[in-house]
Parts: sequence; C-alpha cells; structure tokens
Amino acid sequence: MSAFWASSVARRVLPALLLVTFAVPALAKVTIKSAADSGRAVSRITISGDGVEVVDDSRQGTRVRIAADIDSLGVGSILVDEGSGIVRFLSDAEVKAGERVDGDVVTIAGNIKVAGEVTGAVVSVFGGVTLAPGAIVGGDAVAVLGSVRSAGQVTGSTVAVLGSARLDDGGTVGGDAVSVGGAVEESDSTRIAGQSVSLQFLPLTLGMPILPTVIGFIVLGWLLTLLFGWVFASLFPERLKRIAVTSSRRTFLSIVVAVLALLAWPVVSLLLIFTLIGAPIGVMLWILFPVASYAGQLAATYVLGCKLLRRRLGEGGALAPIMAGSTLLALFFVAGALLWTLPGLPTAVALFLFLVALLMKVGLTTIGVGALLLSRLGVLPRDIGAASAPADGAPPAA
Repeated sequence: MSAFWASSVARRVLPALLLVTFAVPALAKVTIKSAADSGRAVSRITISGDGVEVVDDSRQGTRVRIAADIDSLGVGSILVDEGSGIVRFLSDAEVKAGERVDGDVVTIAGNIKVAGEVTGAVVSVFGGVTLAPGAIVGGDAVAVLGSVRSAGQVTGSTVAVLGSARLDDGGTVGGDAVSVGGAVEESDSTRIAGQSVSLQFLPLTLGMPILPTVIGFIVLGWLLTLLFGWVFASLFPERLKRIAVTSSRRTFLSIVVAVLALLAWPVVSLLLIFTLIGAPIGVMLWILFPVASYAGQLAATYVLGCKLLRRRLGEGGALAPIMAGSTLLALFFVAGALLWTLPGLPTAVALFLFLVALLMKVGLTTIGVGALLLSRLGVLPRDIGAASAPADGAPPAA
C-alpha cells in the first residue's frame, strides 16, 4: 500500500468516525455539506442505519462507506469500503470468483480469501491469506503473524512473517517467496521468479499441529517452573523469603536496580573478558546472570502466589504459592492459544492475553532480579527468618 492511499483513507475515515462517536443517537439520518476548496467538488457525509457514507460529488465519484459487519460467529466488526479497496477490522475479507477489486485488500485480526482478482496488494495482520486456483493478485501477498497459502497468481512477492508460505500446484510468484519464522513450501508446478527464502526458527514449522504444540510448550514451561521452584525453595528457603519480602517492600527500587543491572551486565562482563585476570569472572557472568534472573522470577512468582492465596510471606511452604502464581500466567497463555484459532474478535482478545502474560512475566523477572540484588542474594533483611517468638513477659515489639 502506498502512503498516498493510507493518507487518503485516513482523511476520509477519521472525520466519519468522529461523527459516529459524537452524533446524537436520535438523529436517524444527517447530511453535512461544507464549502469545497478551489477546484474541488463538495463532499456529502450521510449517517444512516446502513452506516456512514462519504460521497465525493466530483466526476470521479469517490465513495467511502463505513458500516458494522456481523460475521457468522455473531461478532461485530468495522467495515471500510472505499470503492477502490477493502479494509476489514476484526473480520474476514473474501473476494469471490468473478469479482474484481481495484485496490488493496487489508484485514486486521482477520483472514483473507481470494478467488477473483485484486489489482493491488493483499495484506493480513494477525491473520492468514488464502489464494484459490485462478486468483490473481496484482501486488504482494503478505501475512503478518499468519501464513500464506496460494494456488493463484501473485505478481509481486509472497511474504509470511511468523508463519509459513505454502505454494500449491499452479501457484506463481512474480517476485520473491519469503517466510520469516516458518518455511516456504513449494510444489512441483510452482513457479517463483525471484528467490525463495526461509528463516525457520519456530517449532511449528516441523509439521507439528499448531494448537497442541503450543499448549504442550506452555504446560512444559509450567512444569519446569514448579520443578525449579521446588528445588530453589528446598535448598534456599530463607533466602527465598528474604528476596520475596524485599520485592514486596521495595518494588520500585527493585525495578530501578534491575534495569541498571541489565544495562551494566554485558558491558562489565565484556570488559572483564578482555582483561587477563578477570576473564574467568566475565565468562561466569554470562551464566550467573540468567540463573539469577530465573531465581528472581521464582521469588516474585512466590509473592504473586501469596497474594492469590491470601497468605503472608514466609508462612507455610513455598511450593503452593509458586504453583498458584505460575498457574495464573499459564492460564493467560492457554486462553490466548485457544482464542487464536478463531477468526475475528477472538484473535484480538488472544493477542491481548498474550501481551498481558508477557508483561506480567517480564515484570516479575525485573522485580525479582532487583530484589535479589538489593537483598544481597537473600542475606537481607535480617528480621526475616531469624526472628523467633518473644519470651514470656517480654515487652511487645514496636
């Protein structure tokens, strides 16, 4: 898509969205006319039950329609039809056989199916692109966080980011076929005019089913967290409590210390490696810092589990709080994986759940690392773990 097309859509769509947001609900139909610039015709904006329609009365007859769309799952979405292209938000787009779209076809959190002709590009963000036999795409076929499957003709390039690009029999690509994170699968009759590039680093590209594989990795990570949490709590129970208390008492300072340590760690380790005496210490830092980060994450997860179980820090065993905190994170990832397989609005919700889970995990790790350093690897504070019950007749502690 060109910058001119994007600016043209924004210039027409944004005023209409503002009108939809602030229009009086009692008005069933409103027509607004404004003075035109020199050499340009007057535009008409109409709001009705069919949506918002912006019509240019010039000879070109430019028209933009914004309406609500309900898919088969009953999920509402926003439909933008400029006449020279198709844009879908939280919904799928389909160009049937015999149909022609002059422009681009774009979906956000939706899939694209093309059996006809598209003169521009076909782009799907958080969705996949499918080109049936006989489909013609004049531009590129791009899927971001999705896969491309084509049995048609693509004049430009075929690109899949964090997905695979599969070219079936009869599929042709005038440019390059690129897959970042997946693989480019070609059949015997596939023709690619440019280069075929596959940057594979996802385990889902090995022919394994997507949903069971993702859930399997989530469960494996959860089990490893329980295992290492049990080992850490068994070997260093008092240090775990002190780190947890430090993260709870000095949360902001822990974040600051963790950020500074993350910035200084590679610099200090490289400087030590370049010296003759400190080279072993510099090498060990590349091993010790990730281990310390994971230990800090376990301590912060323990604090989260205590909050969920409404248990005071230091009471009872540490395995149950670690299990509660890690289970909460795992549930966010599992829910996101389940919703990711559904098109439309569930895909956007899945992305939100993934982001929340990642932010929680990064936040717990950051706070835990800072608390680990502030507590001097679990030595401070002194009043945790060593304090005993006051003797009979002793005055109460302040």
